[in-house]
Amino acid sequence: MWTMGLDVGTTVVKAAVFNENGELQSIASETSVIFASANGAAEQDADQVFHLLLGAMKQAARGIGHKIGSLSLSVQGDAIVSVDSASNPTGPVILGMDYRSKAQSDAFARESGSHAIFSLTGMTPHPMNSLCKIRYVTECHPDIARKTFRYMTYADYILYHLGSDEPVIDYTMATRTMGMNLKTKTWHLPLLNKAGISAQMLSTPVASGQVVGKLRKPLAEQTGINPDTLLVSGGHDQVCAAIGAGLGEVGLALDSHG
Repeated sequence: MWTMGLDVGTTVVKAAVFNENGELQSIASETSVIFASANGAAEQDADQVFHLLLGAMKQAARGIGHKIGSLSLSVQGDAIVSVDSASNPTGPVILGMDYRSKAQSDAFARESGSHAIFSLTGMTPHPMNSLCKIRYVTECHPDIARKTFRYMTYADYILYHLGSDEPVIDYTMATRTMGMNLKTKTWHLPLLNKAGISAQMLSTPVASGQVVGKLRKPLAEQTGINPDTLLVSGGHDQVCAAIGAGLGEVGLALDSHG
């Protein structure tokens, strides 16, 4: 069984196919667009990124799609996608580099304490964090918040649109949000409440490497990939990069720039 891996970065999306021995068989990429402004905004169009990803998948699968049996992904952290009950975007993707949520980050630190939040979630309050961005939306863009049924990261948004049985977010991505209790691996309701949301407005946390569904038949036909291809929960891009670089023991570190 061959595997397709998807890499959804900030400026480039990639699809690569590997055989059973982990040997690269094909790779394709597409360049995505960032909409930035002087007020610190950095946004993307979720539909556009997904369309580009499907294009990369089709290119990488050309001639070998029937051999693919599983698909997983690594994605940029912190970005949020607000969606309605049909999982259609209600606003632009707010990227990790978007720092408009500094006031909300400061509010979390003031109300709950930076050290206390770090001890609970592994993240200190920072404008980059997903939960700070969600609070920014609920407080500063009520028009978007009113239409929003769920807030997702690229990981759960893409997996769900590819065909996962339910919206799920892997632990490595969930911990990046500043909203998950590291000990219980569940959403921490007091922090979510401060952001103006409930746990039902986030995807279900699961471990990486879990089978979460099958590729939707229309997308399999569109991309030329085996329709029985299993969808597998992936991970945050930097975590996946560390594994790919061979960090398997204490004392090793990955220095990543980009």
